[in-house]
Amino acid sequence: MIIFLNGEPRDIDPNVTLGGVLQSIGFDSETVILELNGEILPRDRVQKTELNESDAVEVISFVGGG
Repeated sequence: MIIFLNGEPRDIDPNVTLGGVLQSIGFDSETVILELNGEILPRDRVQKTELNESDAVEVISFVGGG
């Protein structure tokens, strides 16, 4: 199944959750903000949210520095 991750198409297993996708690309759901189809997703829903064909996921991470 194809989803769009940060604007890029990505082929994923249809049975994987959003948390599983994040883990496979090396992100910790506790340290990023997630947007699913234009809406911010609460952290407590990440591990159980199933994705659908053509869903748009934006992963927003903060970088510290000075």
